[in-house]
Amino acid sequence: MSYQKSFVDVGNKHWNDFKPKLSLTESINDTKKLFSLTISQIFSEIESDLKVSYSEFESDFILTEKGYSVSKKISENDLYKGLIIISDISSIIDRFSKACVDRITRQAKASKEQNTKKIIR
Repeated sequence: MSYQKSFVDVGNKHWNDFKPKLSLTESINDTKKLFSLTISQIFSEIESDLKVSYSEFESDFILTEKGYSVSKKISENDLYKGLIIISDISSIIDRFSKACVDRITRQAKASKEQNTKKIIR
């Protein structure tokens, strides 16, 4: 039997703060920034030695069309690799990324509708 470390409590704490902020994001960039910031906060709480960084222009966790990507600095770190193996952190990140990807899809659709000329006959 293997040991699985759980960070559900940390994930849920951040989720409760994250959801209202996500619904208030006005642009795709706002949503991406919120994702990167939240994931860096989670990692600073569960494993500060990883030094997951977030800045407005460059972050270690970046939202993509299908989910997220991790910087080479983090993905090759043994602490990160260990967390992925022995904990539920990847499913927690997936939860946040899925919510953001869904939000971006709605934002892109709304933006397209707003930028389309309406023909009235």
